[in-house]
Amino acid sequence: MQQKPVITADALAPDSMDAAARPLPDRVHHAGPLVGASAEGDATMVPPEKSVWRSALRWLRDGAIGLAIITTIPLVAVGMRGNMLQLLQSDLGTRIEQVQTLRELRLPTTSELSPLAAGQLWHGLEIVEGDEAFPTQAASPPAERSWRSASFTDDMFEGISWREHNVPQSSDILWMAGKGLSEAERAYLRVVANAPIWRDIDRVASAAAVDIVGARFVLPFRADATPLFAPVPSFSATREIAHAGLARAAFHLAQGEPDRAEHALRSVLSYGFVLLDNGTTTIEGLVGRVVVGIARDGLHALYTITGNEVGAALTVPIAEPKAATPRIRVPLTEERLIEIALDPAAPRMVRLESLRDLAFNSCSNVRGALFGPSPESKAAFDNARRTLARYPSEVALLDLMQDVLNRPLGSGELDTPGDRMLMGAASVASTVLHTPHIQTCTRVLSAFD
Repeated sequence: MQQKPVITADALAPDSMDAAARPLPDRVHHAGPLVGASAEGDATMVPPEKSVWRSALRWLRDGAIGLAIITTIPLVAVGMRGNMLQLLQSDLGTRIEQVQTLRELRLPTTSELSPLAAGQLWHGLEIVEGDEAFPTQAASPPAERSWRSASFTDDMFEGISWREHNVPQSSDILWMAGKGLSEAERAYLRVVANAPIWRDIDRVASAAAVDIVGARFVLPFRADATPLFAPVPSFSATREIAHAGLARAAFHLAQGEPDRAEHALRSVLSYGFVLLDNGTTTIEGLVGRVVVGIARDGLHALYTITGNEVGAALTVPIAEPKAATPRIRVPLTEERLIEIALDPAAPRMVRLESLRDLAFNSCSNVRGALFGPSPESKAAFDNARRTLARYPSEVALLDLMQDVLNRPLGSGELDTPGDRMLMGAASVASTVLHTPHIQTCTRVLSAFD
């Protein structure tokens, strides 16, 4: 019987086994170092330092990819919604043009008050309440408006509506004064005409220039101030002054003093032009235009009653819009906005309005949302600082307007989860890339969805 060979431990030693016959581990057929191989014996072994750097680079790569994706989300929204951001032309320019011929009826201007002093006096007449981001200057209380405490009864000035502050609301009061008044009506008008406040109103109306911004706000503007949320007056006091001016004129007409009646109405008209010529917001322009219109109607009644045919023809009332229509649907391109802003013949208010819209125009395209205003837009603001701004306060306002996209608006109340996700992505991208206008543009455009 043949005996089986005995396999000893020596026979299993590496040196005793034919290398070609030994099976190779699967791992040697794959790229990379063998697990457990020494750094000295294997040239493919990666040192620990290189592993750390490789991990760091991988982390940076993944972070960059993630940031790119997050940034793309709001930029895609800008590309899709940018065409919805139609900057619509105001009809303010047209409405101002309608009353330009009335400028010859303005009171003569004087240099009695400096622009800042005139602004401070105006601020006291129409006090603006500030807030934390926009603190306003302290204003002296205005002189007494005696008509607020004047006695009147329901049968006075029959057919004329009365609103707040005991003031009639129609130029018909002049026609009534021309025909005759009751003792009670005459007594009321005497209180209005003798109100101490008229001295201050006449001084503002005669001012050659008024620094409204410098008198209204504490400067320089705070870092968290944005022109979108700047406090504005209610202008109820301004409208009250305009209607009270009609009653003031009616008293002088009833007293047989047509020249003093004309002065009272021209003071109201001039007060309206102060807003048109020195205001910086559209609402100031619209209110100024309304005040001029109130004075025009009163002057037309006065000139007609007194037989002044030239004055009556100059002040013929025009059809006013039945409702406030501050904007008409005429989309404005960046080129058109710049053209208006640089036009020296355009009203100051209209030029400022165009610059305010120009600052937002960057949100209408991806390039603008990512990199900010175009060189042409920046040049237009530089030109406005030289040719449009009259005081340091107005230069500061232009700076604030131009910087609006770098002042995030916050998310506010967002309607849908999609909008909240969009604003979240925009917030991250703006923070990491230090480009706040991504977040601001996304917030602005979310209103057009």
